[in-house]
Amino acid sequence: MVPVGRLGTAAGSLDVQTGDGDVLAGTGRLDGHPSVLVATEPWSPNPDRATWLLNPLGAGAAEHA
Repeated sequence: MVPVGRLGTAAGSLDVQTGDGDVLAGTGRLDGHPSVLVATEPWSPNPDRATWLLNPLGAGAAEHA
């Protein structure tokens, strides 16, 4: 669960093991959202989907080991 109220006031946020990014994407683009909003995912098919979902919201996604 993403604490949306607190996310909007954070300086940065990291979503570890984001899956395909759908939960983080569900928060929408927040006014005053963190200047750094990044998601990571270890399973290789998901980072591309997460990037597709999250880039329009100003977030990045990356694959990690």
